[in-house]
Amino acid sequence: MINRKLITNIAVIATMTIIVGFQNCSQPGSSSASATASADVDTETETVTTSAYSSPSDIASVTSPSVVEGSSIEITITLSAVSTVARVYKYMTLDSTAYAGYNYTENYGDVTIPAYSKTATITLATMDDGQNYGNTYFYVYVGQLDLTDPVYVSSTVTIIEASSASTQSMVTGAYHTCALDSVQSVWCWGYNNHGQNGDGSTTNSYVPQSVPGLSSSVSALAAGAYHTCAIMNSRLYCWGYNSTGQLGLGNKTDYYAAKAVANMATEVTDVSAGSGSTCAIKSGAVYCWGDNTYGQLGNGTTTATTSAGAVSGLSDSVTKISVGYSHACAIKSEALYCWGRNSSGEVGDGTTTNQVYAQPVSGMESGVTSVAAGFNYTCAVQSGRVKCWGLNTYGQLGTSNTTAHVAPFYNGLSGVVKVSANLLTTCAQLSDESLKCWGYNGYGQVGTSSTTGGITAPNTVFSYGVSGVSQGHGYHVCSEANSAYYCWGYNYYGQLGIGSYTTSNSPKALSF
Repeated sequence: MINRKLITNIAVIATMTIIVGFQNCSQPGSSSASATASADVDTETETVTTSAYSSPSDIASVTSPSVVEGSSIEITITLSAVSTVARVYKYMTLDSTAYAGYNYTENYGDVTIPAYSKTATITLATMDDGQNYGNTYFYVYVGQLDLTDPVYVSSTVTIIEASSASTQSMVTGAYHTCALDSVQSVWCWGYNNHGQNGDGSTTNSYVPQSVPGLSSSVSALAAGAYHTCAIMNSRLYCWGYNSTGQLGLGNKTDYYAAKAVANMATEVTDVSAGSGSTCAIKSGAVYCWGDNTYGQLGNGTTTATTSAGAVSGLSDSVTKISVGYSHACAIKSEALYCWGRNSSGEVGDGTTTNQVYAQPVSGMESGVTSVAAGFNYTCAVQSGRVKCWGLNTYGQLGTSNTTAHVAPFYNGLSGVVKVSANLLTTCAQLSDESLKCWGYNGYGQVGTSSTTGGITAPNTVFSYGVSGVSQGHGYHVCSEANSAYYCWGYNYYGQLGIGSYTTSNSPKALSF
């Protein structure tokens, strides 16, 4: 067993260890709710012998999904060939008091694979222990029990702490804003021409408006230029502008209220939205949909789609996703991958060639904990240090100059917890709870109490008390600080939520 962070009281009710083996087919499968039905299995005379199976070559793959603590998850075992006999898979569960992934208890449940079937899917449940010990990683072992020296195939399951699953609580679109309140309900305000505020209308508002149907249990938000998405109870909802199918609803019709996204009904842990596309993480895999002009869907084509499609090469262990104006990045096992538009080197592969497949980012193979994709540039946190690359016209890379970079470049800022991008402005939340911003400042969005065009080095906006910062595509920024919400920058459509249309070059408090 391998655990990324030593924990006590791991809250796992169902298995993170699976053991596969042959049994006499006269043994019926368990009636456990997590077991596959065994009604079609011949239970009279057929016997499976060891010689009929060679471990582990008969196993093609075992999925390695991510799951938010307190949610259920499916683990799928795929065989390399269809068998003419039934196999019975057995698994064990972890004791709820297991320490660091050990001390598991052998609570067996049978999972029967009918003859001629290639896969077995086991549904497992985890419990939220109410603690915050950090994300946990477990190996899943698949092998044959009746061998003297069994050989196992393994994969990794990531259990995400419930307290860290709220990946984004404030987001800014081109001219609208959305945020979560203290009970995890969604509020939106600002420009609403395509229904992106989700209140059922197309009326602009300069004060926060409640989004019907999303009144609790929302864990994350995403704002594209003119559309919005939210995760509630691990299910994805989107609304607003839909000209390129960015809502993932199978059509190009605008929706003024939240709509459930097809094939995104369970195990969704993160979501991010671009100008005309959207990406989400489901069971550790990345799916994207919408505009694909530059390959930003990561499926090897430039063909748009109105429903979710898998991103090649990112089928497991992905924990974070960020979609820029027309490129995207994802963190997989603390390694960074990017794809899509690359005219300014924003993919970070050292070229300016658009990429239709996810590319590993040079020098970012480990230690990456946060990523933000902006307008033709990208910033990420690696081992607490901020590295940026791509377009730098207004100093949005934070390197104290306007020199562009086609590969990650350390901008001198360390001790960083999270980085965010709002079109051409970048902000970083530090471990000392301060907030620093830099980049385009034409509307005061860097928070310097001025509108100097470009701030090329990090500027302190808040010196303490910061617990969150917005991610999005507008000329304004929002933050949670000292138990209050603040926004600043462009406000022509009321996107600051302060009850006026007055642009502000310093943070203004709002309430909802």
